[in-house]
Formats: sequence, C-alpha cells, structure tokens
Amino acid sequence: MANLIRCESLSNPDFNVQIIEHEGRTWIRLSDSEFKKFFGFWSTQNLNEYISLSDVVKEISRRLQGVDKGSNISVKDAISYWPDGWDYWSLGVPAPLANYINYEFKDDLEKLI
Repeated sequence: MANLIRCESLSNPDFNVQIIEHEGRTWIRLSDSEFKKFFGFWSTQNLNEYISLSDVVKEISRRLQGVDKGSNISVKDAISYWPDGWDYWSLGVPAPLANYINYEFKDDLEKLI
C-alpha cells in the first residue's frame, strides 16, 4: 500500500514535490504548485539509496530555479536528472504506483494540504 508522506514547496514557487512510500521504495512526484499537472517521478532503487532524499529534492529544486515563462529552459530539460541510486521515470505514471495515483492519491493529498 502506498502512503503520501509529505508535500514540499520548492525554490521556484511554480513547483511542488510529493513524497510517497510504497513497498520499500521512496518516490518523489514533481507537480505544479496547484498539484494539477505532474512532470515526473523518481524512486529509490531497491532500498539502495545512494543520494539522500533531501539532496535529490534540493537538486530538483535547484534545476527548476531557471525555469519560468521568460526562459529558454524547459521543465523537461531541467528535470532530466538521474541521481545515483535513484530511477527517473519521466512523464509516465510508474506501473507500481498506477492504482494509487489513479484512485487514492488525490484523497491523500487533500488531507495533507
């Protein structure tokens, strides 16, 4: 069973991350600040986390600082990031989280925000 642990605002106020735990893995979901559009997922690899969760979130935040309506940096380019010990799932909903994201995530999110 997946659990939404927390939401974090990033240094670019247009983005937010949600931290999810599911079957021994930690997942990071990147969304817009209103939680309506998502941009990507990262997950730990089989409990072998090489770069800490907080460091991965900080790096995602740093990469998104240059993304705004007037820049030439796209969100996709900014977040194409494969930290050691983590998987980057890009824009698709990862199969292990599909049921949770499609059915329970919204309710859990509403409880946290």
